[in-house]
Amino acid sequence: MHCPDAQQRPLIRDFIKLVDLTVGEQILDFSQLQSRPFCLFWPNILIYRFVPDLVDYRIIFAGTTTCKTYDKDLTGKLMTEMNFGPALKDLRKLNDQVMANKNRYYLSGIHDWEDKKYVKWWQIRMPLKRSGQVNEVLLCLDFENT
Repeated sequence: MHCPDAQQRPLIRDFIKLVDLTVGEQILDFSQLQSRPFCLFWPNILIYRFVPDLVDYRIIFAGTTTCKTYDKDLTGKLMTEMNFGPALKDLRKLNDQVMANKNRYYLSGIHDWEDKKYVKWWQIRMPLKRSGQVNEVLLCLDFENT
């Protein structure tokens, strides 16, 4: 999936530029994401980890901008607890594709959940390694008016 609109967002463009400078076409490791150059992006980061026993994804890190947009701390939540409604199936499938294909996906859309106002978003969704294995999905999210 490719959304040129998302790819041109300054935040996402700068994030990917740093990823490319760090690992090129390889997969970013969690330890690299923890390094000082990436700290500028932490507020806009969301990390999902696959939980095989539940066949679900758990949010293991949600940056402050992401939590502010959702109006709650997302850390520890499963995808199935996120009130994604009909989009849940597609989002899980997308995370599965990221893990299997190890590709980057640029996306955009509008959040309209839990009686909140519509919020336009853009993202890069990509695989993330930890301890040498790809077992997480990394998102860098940009939101309108944040």
